[in-house]
Amino acid sequence: MMRVFQLAIAGDVVALRIGFVIGGSLYLYYSGFDPRWSKYSVMTTTVVEAVKYAIGQGLTAINLSPIQRCLEDTLGIRAMIALNQAVQISPSLLSRFGLGGV
Repeated sequence: MMRVFQLAIAGDVVALRIGFVIGGSLYLYYSGFDPRWSKYSVMTTTVVEAVKYAIGQGLTAINLSPIQRCLEDTLGIRAMIALNQAVQISPSLLSRFGLGGV
């Protein structure tokens, strides 16, 4: 079952994360946020609220991994959901060196 986690400020949605509850697990999928709010860590807050939801629902696992998963919905229809794979690299020299670049 699909879940949409939203963070709204003054009536405006500033961050959103889509998730799927399958069995006893929450699979977090696509997300987005208003870049004007980035310095306030709105995505972190949204993910924390999703985790709190999962705990409150008694779910036993949360999948945060950006990998491909084969999920089966409640109707028994198979769907392949390709999660985006991304690496965010800090602009610091140490971070670039750690990833093999300069």
